[in-house]
Amino acid sequence: ENGVEDDREALCLVDFGLAKPYPGSEPMDAGKGSAEWSSIRSADGGVRRPEDDLEALAWVLLYGLFGSLPWVPVLSAAYAEWSVDEHREAVLRQVKRMKVQLLDYVGTGCIAQQSGWDLGGLDWQRFAETPRDLYQFFRVCQTEVKPPQRPDYAALAALLGYDGSLTPMGAEQQDRRDWRKYVAPLI
Repeated sequence: ENGVEDDREALCLVDFGLAKPYPGSEPMDAGKGSAEWSSIRSADGGVRRPEDDLEALAWVLLYGLFGSLPWVPVLSAAYAEWSVDEHREAVLRQVKRMKVQLLDYVGTGCIAQQSGWDLGGLDWQRFAETPRDLYQFFRVCQTEVKPPQRPDYAALAALLGYDGSLTPMGAEQQDRRDWRKYVAPLI
């Protein structure tokens, strides 16, 4: 449930299932976590970074904007055979390609056909309406920095509309006004 009686406007997005200390955690298999939301980088396995969690948030935001993501039907169909390693790995590779291709489409406006991969008649054109700042948020999350550094949270917050002029309480109050004005009428 999202919120309680006194806090009905709070949307809670919490998943501590894969929480690990950073830095210093052990690598994880590619299949760990929810493929619907996981970062493109996590599809290859390895040590998860804060940017992977931020990219997962961006996928949730994209889902909230459009009501679906192209790979959700692929995953839904695949879950019946999820315990078969080869099947799961093939689907995870396909989902990774779809995520990469979707971001390429949002960035360039065209989809590069890859041999042997069918878009499945999906309506990609609607994702052309993805806000440029959300696209940039994805790209910042995917930037590889050697050695890994703490994400630039101020820059990421700015891409999501924070201009630094509000106190935390003021930002919370503005979020609630925006929720009532833009989101509540839709639900």
